Amino acid sequence: TGSRYKSHLAAIDRLLQGDYFFGGEAPSYVDHYADFVVTICYEKFLKPVEGKSGVTLAANAPKLMAIVSAIRARPSAALLPKVNPVPPNLVVTPERVATWA
Repeated sequence: TGSRYKSHLAAIDRLLQGDYFFGGEAPSYVDHYADFVVTICYEKFLKPVEGKSGVTLAANAPKLMAIVSAIRARPSAALLPKVNPVPPNLVVTPERVATWA
């Protein structure tokens, strides 16, 4: 993970002012979409390199991760089926991670 990644996350985090993307008492579709995108990106790209890079979403985008956590804690989230968010064959492999400096 490079400085562009961290800058992008910081920019998103600066835009967030409330408990949800557009503030208010309840989430909108944008908050659910953020959860979807964060989950896909984390599982596919970030999780495999987290141990090597030491970079975490929580450290670089705490407001975004608070929104994602709030969405995942809603009672309706428990009703969703538990499936792999990314097919295993699309996740960055340990062999590929080993090639990164």
